[in-house]
Amino acid sequence: MKMKNAMMKDWCGKRLQELYYTPHVLMIMSSLTIALYLLLLKLFDGVSSPSAAPPPLFASAPAIIVFYQHLISSFLLFPLCLFSHRDKRPLFSFQLFCWAFLLGFLQITLSELLLLTTSQRYVPATIQTAIINASPAIVFVFALIFKRESFKFWSIRDQAKLWGLVISLLGATIMVLWPGPELRDPTRLGETQTQSNWALGCLLVSCGVMALASSTLLVEHVATKFDSNMSLAAMTSLSGAIQSGIVAAITEKNGSAWLGLFQCGLGIGTILYGGIVVAGLMFYAQIWCIHKQGPVFVGAFSPLLIVFSFLLETPIFGTCVRAGSVFGSIIVVFGLYLLLWGKAVVEEEESIYGGSKTIEENYPIIVPNYESLGLNYPLISNMSGFPILVT
Repeated sequence: MKMKNAMMKDWCGKRLQELYYTPHVLMIMSSLTIALYLLLLKLFDGVSSPSAAPPPLFASAPAIIVFYQHLISSFLLFPLCLFSHRDKRPLFSFQLFCWAFLLGFLQITLSELLLLTTSQRYVPATIQTAIINASPAIVFVFALIFKRESFKFWSIRDQAKLWGLVISLLGATIMVLWPGPELRDPTRLGETQTQSNWALGCLLVSCGVMALASSTLLVEHVATKFDSNMSLAAMTSLSGAIQSGIVAAITEKNGSAWLGLFQCGLGIGTILYGGIVVAGLMFYAQIWCIHKQGPVFVGAFSPLLIVFSFLLETPIFGTCVRAGSVFGSIIVVFGLYLLLWGKAVVEEEESIYGGSKTIEENYPIIVPNYESLGLNYPLISNMSGFPILVT
């Protein structure tokens, strides 16, 4: 009996550890998939728009790209939502749709279109990326203001969170500003931006970053309130498709722009990848991670996008490798590790001394019925401290 209980305790511990690191793996995968998507867009623009041709499609018709990818993600997420809730009715309420419509406006229509596309016409990509790198810090400040993140100035653990964020931001900024003009910028999707109206461009990027930070905190509030991440992801994606479709219909009067993506296999593959993986599966994964670990945790991984973009673009585009890029990448990883260490220690202290929801409450372990295992009740009594859901 003791051997069986020890084996069950070991299984529970391994299961809890796997679940605890799931958000970390998902956020790393999210940054990698987005970096690959940006790379595909650059490759497609290079194929569809040679040097003497008109501007690349993404820079000239961004709303169409966003509309297509979120329309595809909607067709993916709604069936997945119905399938995942096959035992019970999925949550599709009017109140949830209103929240999702607001999230779609902030995160997709306002942030994605305003941040990643329109501002490129007014400011260089290096300036744009430097401002975007400030988004984790803005999320952290917003989380403190709205009391979604605890912070004690004299606490070493909280100082680790703060300095980890600052160091990661510093490393990403070094990667963008130090290497010089020969190094391609990770978030540059085209070469159509001009230097005119620099102040307007900075204002657009800043508004986009603020909208993105606000939507991240709002996602946590809505996901906690309704506890239906898949439904929220599906309805938010549908809202973004509707809104970006309206914007595209108003701004893109040229009918050829709507069919430009389907001129070659690379364009079709890019839009399918963006819709299914980036705007579909990874968007749901981000909502799930925000629900489980909070907005600061998710925002801390955004500098990895620059690191992955640099690693992918260097062999494909022949980007010159500079010491600043390598040094900045190391700083980003170190800062991210420091922040995650600080959060892990704080969560451990809260689980011991009380306070917010503990890790074990976020990830309850489901085990088979104890009678089927031939064990006497109680199962794993006071042995692990983990909540056990007996099926």
